[in-house]
Amino acid sequence: MNTSFIFLEVLRQLLLRRVRDMETEEEESKLYGALVAELIAVMSASKRKVVCRTSAFWKLILKDMDPQEFRESLRMTRHSFDVLLSRLFCPYGSNMLLRKKLAVFLWRMAHGEAVRPLGQRFGIGKSTVVNSTAEVLNLIVACPSLSIRFPSPAEQLAISEDFKEACHIPYIVGAIDGSHIKIRKPHLYHEDYFNRKHTYSFQLQAVVDKSMKFRDVRIVSVPSSCIVHLRMCTLTAL
Repeated sequence: MNTSFIFLEVLRQLLLRRVRDMETEEEESKLYGALVAELIAVMSASKRKVVCRTSAFWKLILKDMDPQEFRESLRMTRHSFDVLLSRLFCPYGSNMLLRKKLAVFLWRMAHGEAVRPLGQRFGIGKSTVVNSTAEVLNLIVACPSLSIRFPSPAEQLAISEDFKEACHIPYIVGAIDGSHIKIRKPHLYHEDYFNRKHTYSFQLQAVVDKSMKFRDVRIVSVPSSCIVHLRMCTLTAL
């Protein structure tokens, strides 16, 4: 994905929201002026054989996305994004810088985009993409309020009441299911990791409560073709 493509995507998004978002022609002119100025700067930089980057996507699109588009892009609502941001503590840098790093992290996790096009999308270098991903991941792991834990006995009673009220079945403390995590074809014993969906995978098991909040997540890195739900339970703390 080159810079021209990103510019055209930004322009397309602005045109789609022209009637809805632009209250005055002056606002519209300012936005188009900013885009043209940045494109000229990028084209001038390219003549000097400098890597082409533009922050137009971050500045003009991500901040103004409608709720559905934002959720599809980052896999969470804007409110959840702000809550997650408020719980992360960064000992250095501004809150705005952390906001952009979090957006880069979520976009990479959601779409698996390579570091070069992702850097061009957000106007940053490849090394910054890698460092931002690692930094945000470490902040999330270090945050106690974001850790997934199985409910305490008191919480289990409350959860069982919620399930009983919803489906009229007592003594349910969670809904459990599994999923396949796709991996590359292993060099050794690859046939053991080949599943019924004709891909290679590990198996994930998750438990959620009545509000769909994750209460336990386990990934078992043994051949997924050999695992059924009953055996999966024996391989985890449950």
